[in-house]
Amino acid sequence: MPNKQTPQKIMIALVGESGAGKSTSSAHLASQDFQLITIAANLRKEAQDRFGVPSREQVQIHAREVQAEHGNSIYAVKALSEIEAGDDGDVVIDGLRNSEELAYTKDFAAKAGYSFGLIALRVPSVTRFDRVVGRKRDGDPISRDVFDDADEKAMGKGTEGFQQNGYLMDVADYEIENTGELADLKAKIDAFVAETRAKQP
Repeated sequence: MPNKQTPQKIMIALVGESGAGKSTSSAHLASQDFQLITIAANLRKEAQDRFGVPSREQVQIHAREVQAEHGNSIYAVKALSEIEAGDDGDVVIDGLRNSEELAYTKDFAAKAGYSFGLIALRVPSVTRFDRVVGRKRDGDPISRDVFDDADEKAMGKGTEGFQQNGYLMDVADYEIENTGELADLKAKIDAFVAETRAKQP
């Protein structure tokens, strides 16, 4: 059994809408030696192979088709396969997207001996839109109408389906209002890590 002399490894998953700060938060934890796992990495690569420079809507279309065939947890399964058996390091997961990915990840964490925590990042849509436009990432929407439409699809309805940001944010263990300075965001993330470690047996 893990104890204070041999602390349990931590797995933190980040959820939130586009532009909420998931990548920034993940990078902060990666700088503290957390292994970074990006759920959408395989999805984006597949969409690029199919569309060239895919829009956010095209990525969503591709994901729906793949998940309809292989199940809604498929991209979590692919991403978590990057963690080697017996790895004793902490892990941060950028961007769970639905209840089945969450269930798979929590089960994976329990079996592999991780202390698991889910962080929701909340930011007003106007702020997120400005951030998305400012980051100039290929495929990101540049009009507010397209951004809002993609947002609505990503929020999902209920607890089933391709993408359910709304549900995941509601069931998170910890919520961060990411509307301040970067230092404030990092401090809140560090506080959650410290709290998680303090709760370990």
